[in-house]
Formats: sequence, structure tokens, C-alpha cells
Amino acid sequence: MDGEERKTYHRAYYEAHKEEVRAYKKAHKEEIKTYRKAYSETHKEEEKTHGKAYHEAHKEELKVRGKAYREVHKEEQKARGKVYYEAHKKELKAHKGHKEKKKTYHIAKKYGVSLQDAELLVAVRDSEGAWCDICRTTTGPFCIDHDHSTMEIRGILCRLCNSILHKHFSIETARTIIMYLDDNHHQTGPL
Repeated sequence: MDGEERKTYHRAYYEAHKEEVRAYKKAHKEEIKTYRKAYSETHKEEEKTHGKAYHEAHKEELKVRGKAYREVHKEEQKARGKVYYEAHKKELKAHKGHKEKKKTYHIAKKYGVSLQDAELLVAVRDSEGAWCDICRTTTGPFCIDHDHSTMEIRGILCRLCNSILHKHFSIETARTIIMYLDDNHHQTGPL
């Protein structure tokens, strides 16, 4: 019996003996739990590989199912989150510092800089006196701008300038825009 035949057989058996299977599982709950735990321990890598392959093969389906579930259970999840927050307030506040360290580590790894340089970048980006290197706004939040092909850091930008630069600009486009503005600088208002 191959994998598909076995699945079909098990489904048919389960449908025909649903109540018996449920009763057995209920009566042997602890045994089943112990067996599953032992199986997972001895087949960790196999389960991990299978899980990744399944997730990759069913990515869109899982995304849709997850979104539908969250939509239906939105209020339940909110209530659970509030209860959890109240019960773990101290740990969560202590964890906030850990979150900041994690961000710094991520920046160091992403841009290939030292942790000290990453801390400095984060401090500059998040400081009160920060400004955008393009439009000079002091209203954040700010982003660390970088060349996507080399990952070399270019500066600190506001989100608007960063998204415009990231989505639409190349040096050639910038030159074209400058020429256009130079050619049309005498015009004011709409054409």
C-alpha cells in the first residue's frame, strides 16, 4: 500500500468508525500523548523536513486559512492577548530591552557592520534630533537607507523619501528628473 492508498484507507476507516476512534482516544489520552512525544523526539529532523515541505507546497492555502481564522476569531484573540498581557506584564516590559538588542543584532547582520556601528545607527535613527538626509524633515519615523545590490549604508531617510527612492529611483532617473525640473523651472502652477 503506497502513501495515497494508506491515506484513503485511514480516512474511510475513520469516517466509518468515528465514535469508536474518539472513545479510544479519550480513554487512552495519556498513552497517546506519551507515544507522540517519544515519536517526535526520535523523528525530529524527519518531522521538521516534512513540515517545511508541506508549508512550502501549501503556502497560499495556509495563508488564506490563517487569515480566515483570524478574522472569525478576532475578538477571542484580542481577549486572550489582554489576559496574557495582564498576567505577564513584568516579563514583557523586561523583554522590551531584549527586543531592542535583537533589532540591533538584525541591523548588524543585515548590513554587515559591527554591533557597535549598528547601535550607533539605531541611536541616530531613533534620536530626537534625527532628520532625513533628502528632505531634511525632522518628523520620523526614519529608516536606514542602503544600496540593495551592495547592502552599503547610504544614510538616514524618512519613510516617504525611502519608499520613493527604493521603488522608483536610479541615478539615471534622478538625472532625468533634474533635467526636467531645470528645463521647466520658469513654469509655476499646473500646465
